[in-house]
Amino acid sequence: MLHVPKMATTNAVITILRPERATLVTNFFLRNQDYFREWFPERNNVFFTTEYWQARIEKSYQLFLDDKELFFSAMTPDEQTMIAFANFSSIQEGAFKGCYLRFALDQNFQGQGLMQEILCNTLNYIFCELDLHRVMANYPPANQRAEHLLTRLGFKIEGYARSYMKLNGQWQDHVLTSLINPLHDTEFI
Repeated sequence: MLHVPKMATTNAVITILRPERATLVTNFFLRNQDYFREWFPERNNVFFTTEYWQARIEKSYQLFLDDKELFFSAMTPDEQTMIAFANFSSIQEGAFKGCYLRFALDQNFQGQGLMQEILCNTLNYIFCELDLHRVMANYPPANQRAEHLLTRLGFKIEGYARSYMKLNGQWQDHVLTSLINPLHDTEFI
């Protein structure tokens, strides 16, 4: 991947940030620290520093260059405030051609259809530009916003994992979903 993707939608600019823009990510997580607590692993204070995010973005950028991860940041149209992320990680080629998706939207931008807009664009990139076959996304059963969003995007439930991930200090079950590239899905051909 030599070309850094940059997508402009009606309400956002979506791209892969460089370390010099780490304050955008830091501010995003600081603003939403309490809001995300229920759905994220426990974080120490280092996670909320610009130094951490500079190093994390540098590593993520290298993973992007190595075709292993795409950490998309969505910003306001003026590119001054990060409003969401869509992280496509553990990208595998070969016979599998898949990855995992994690995403989050700023609490101040909820209920406007922005996460769907952002994910439609990033999924299009994953399927059309990278030609991946499957994207997997998992969520705790109590996260109804994630459930409704993934359903609207066409993700299908594939299973249920007990005690799957430790979020907010508690082991939680997760619903396992996936979306198959519509260009590969024989139901649509």
